Amino acid sequence: MLLSYFMDMSDADIAREMNLVRSTINEHRRRSLELMRKNMEESANEKSKKQKCAFDLLPFHVIEAASTGDTEAIRAVLKHYEGYITVLATRKMFDEFGQVHYCVDETLRQHLEAKLITKTLGFDTKSYVRKSNQ
Repeated sequence: MLLSYFMDMSDADIAREMNLVRSTINEHRRRSLELMRKNMEESANEKSKKQKCAFDLLPFHVIEAASTGDTEAIRAVLKHYEGYITVLATRKMFDEFGQVHYCVDETLRQHLEAKLITKTLGFDTKSYVRKSNQ
């Protein structure tokens, strides 16, 4: 997407540069635009929802299970923070006409998800429970 919109390269130029077929470039662009549309719609829907409290907490038993390596619990943690991570990984870009475009930096998004998993797996729930009971 960056090469197409910001470097003004054609699909054929991008395909040649990346050693891919042209249809692959077109498919990547289509998927990226669809993902951006979906993320923006979800963000708009989340903002319009009225919540009982300022934020929803992830249940402690899910965090505890995720910290022991339970893959379903880890997926639940990632799903819980998916919107926040997407917002953190969204970058504001400008084209040659000064128009603003927002793009999700997939590398940054994956890095943030990996960090979240690492910190979740290293979270000591036993010491947290002891501290809160004192």
